[in-house]
Amino acid sequence: MIIHTSLHYLLIEVFVVCVACLAAHWKPWLKFVGRVEVAFKAASKRAALSFFAIFTIGIAVRLALLPAEPVPRPLLHDEFSYLLAADTFAHGRLTNPQPPVPAAFETFHVNVWPTYQSMYLPGTGLALAAGQLTGSPWMIVLLTSALFCAMVYWAVSGWLPRHYGLAAALLALAVCFNWNRWFDNYFCLGLTGTAGALVVGSIPRIFRYKTMSSTVPLGTGLCILLLTRPYEGCIVSLPAIIVLVWMLRRSGWKCVTRLAACPLLMLFLSFGWLCYYNWRGTGHPLLFPYVLNFEQYHITGPFIFSRPRPMPAYHHESMRKFYARWEMNTYRMVTRYPFAFFRLKVKTYYHFFFLGNALLLFFGCMAAVKHRLRLALAFGFVGFFIELLLMAWHPYPQYGAPAAALFFTLIAFGMFAVRRMQFRWFSGADLVRGWVLAQLLLTGNIFYKHWMKSPVPPEPRYASVEREKVEKLLLEHPGKHLCLVKYSLDHPAIEEWVYNGADLKSERIVWAHSMDPDDDRKLMKAFPDRDVWLLEPDDPAQNLMAYSADKAYPNTNRATVARITPPPPF
Repeated sequence: MIIHTSLHYLLIEVFVVCVACLAAHWKPWLKFVGRVEVAFKAASKRAALSFFAIFTIGIAVRLALLPAEPVPRPLLHDEFSYLLAADTFAHGRLTNPQPPVPAAFETFHVNVWPTYQSMYLPGTGLALAAGQLTGSPWMIVLLTSALFCAMVYWAVSGWLPRHYGLAAALLALAVCFNWNRWFDNYFCLGLTGTAGALVVGSIPRIFRYKTMSSTVPLGTGLCILLLTRPYEGCIVSLPAIIVLVWMLRRSGWKCVTRLAACPLLMLFLSFGWLCYYNWRGTGHPLLFPYVLNFEQYHITGPFIFSRPRPMPAYHHESMRKFYARWEMNTYRMVTRYPFAFFRLKVKTYYHFFFLGNALLLFFGCMAAVKHRLRLALAFGFVGFFIELLLMAWHPYPQYGAPAAALFFTLIAFGMFAVRRMQFRWFSGADLVRGWVLAQLLLTGNIFYKHWMKSPVPPEPRYASVEREKVEKLLLEHPGKHLCLVKYSLDHPAIEEWVYNGADLKSERIVWAHSMDPDDDRKLMKAFPDRDVWLLEPDDPAQNLMAYSADKAYPNTNRATVARITPPPPF
């Protein structure tokens, strides 16, 4: 994730404004965009067709790019954890039995006590499990990302004329492909983004129709947020919902109670199931796997007012270094340079969500403040700003995904407000048409850089690059395998090798830490039907050696089976 300087982003805004102003005087362009606007307005009147067109375009464009960038590999520790959750649910289980020698299977963002499961909330894992059952977890990533862009059209259309929703949806497509890469990770950002869009789009419909059916999208969005990102979802959605309830008070509190019944019932059932999920995984209905993992491994908290905890007793030096260095470095930046850290968060979310659209976002916020119901959008943005202030974790796109539809709705309001302005040298409508050209140039430049000029798939950043090679090498040997990984004291903390699926007994390759001879023997007895290997990834030769079944050390009577990397030249 490359975040540029503040000057870089200021120059992008200047570029967009200058191109928009120049294009506002370019008559051939204005004439062309005017014709496109007529077609846009005609197409947007057919709501179902527009919705499915956006959905189909998102899928078709990403599938067309498969030759340049194939189905993505998991790159981050978090993604392996989400895929473990998906595999668990795909096997028909909520959690997995504790593995033999649990410490040997410890890895990032995964619990091995008291049961073996992902630390994350189950919503994303459930969605990815549906993809795994149909062939690939990535299919759900593809579908939910395209669905999010279509839902932006639905959300904005509840507030503004539908052609603004169509324009916002196309902008969402550009953002998802170029910066967030929603289609190319296993965070399943489209799921939480869709939940945010359901909340944003339901507010004007509930106020307008005041029917039970109009509250179903709100309840659905809140339930998805509860099961995926409850903190971010609550802090963005709750202020907007409070404004809606305040506006509905004139219809009588009886009406408010009737409209609240369906969302509250859906939330109650979802929370009840979540408590059952917690009980199966941690032994207590209110102890979330995330909280348990935090207590076992983490040193600092997720908020700026959190204080460092005593360092836990780690079984692996690599995990101790990861948490001690990664978390403590972020904590020191938060406490020593709070304004610099806040500026980093602002730049990160600007980079990923409204690059080149800061002025339209500003005008959209101003337009939202002037209308009572639109205050729901302004209050939602204030909630996101509070999240920005309180969060002490390093900023990542997944933290802003629940508010993505809110951003695009405010940008659409910015376009709506600017079109109604009159300037001395040009009209607001011509300025918006010029903005379209600026966005096309900016999007085209980014698209060319990311997808055409550098089509090489990104390498894992927080998992070993060589792991795939070793896995392919072992799969060429018949039977099942147990690969014991032994790190040196200088092993890079972020390069993790030990990740497994949900059903360890049926996995062809089981990865585990080599800890000491006694624990290694226990692992061999627990997996008796497997060939056992030892891998020392920090050895310059990176040899994969057969492991003796009767003694817990390399079998020196057998030659090296394979060399992962070529030997260094003499």
